[in-house]
Amino acid sequence: MPVTKASILNTSPIEPSTARILPSQSIGPTCNNTPNGNRVALESLAPDQAVRLRNNLSALQSRLSDLDRELADTFAALGNQPILFSHPVYQYLQRRYGLNGVSLHWEPDTEPGTRAWIELQKILLEHPAVIMLWEAEPLSSTAARLSELGVQSIVFQTASNHPGQGDYFDVLTGNAKRLRTALD
Repeated sequence: MPVTKASILNTSPIEPSTARILPSQSIGPTCNNTPNGNRVALESLAPDQAVRLRNNLSALQSRLSDLDRELADTFAALGNQPILFSHPVYQYLQRRYGLNGVSLHWEPDTEPGTRAWIELQKILLEHPAVIMLWEAEPLSSTAARLSELGVQSIVFQTASNHPGQGDYFDVLTGNAKRLRTALD
């Protein structure tokens, strides 16, 4: 389904696999991939909805700012404490919140092999982490063995896909809550 004025105003989500802007419907040079640029571009397609678009953008920016503050406060409690990441997918957190992290390449549903455990022990000698963030719940045997090494497993979903329940904000707020609980 091509993106049209009607599809933009429709409150149901547009399926990414079917969303298209046809050349004849180009939103033009005003779309510069910034919130205000995109708002201006959308307003040009739906001028009668300009107030609604502005209000929605303002509400979204407010929610994102609140979420950013919540995550910043949560990660601030770590200070410079070393942490581990199960995958190299948390660089955005490292950059944004100044985290002292090292990425592994461990799958939550697969038991790490002997070589991986030996490598982890070497890492822990120079990077004494007590927390490891996972994108999903690790196997109980993996979590137990990490616990024996003094490393607590915490699920911190990346929200890279649409969650089964809730939305992006629910996922990241849940992440912050789990991390705060673990740090207390």
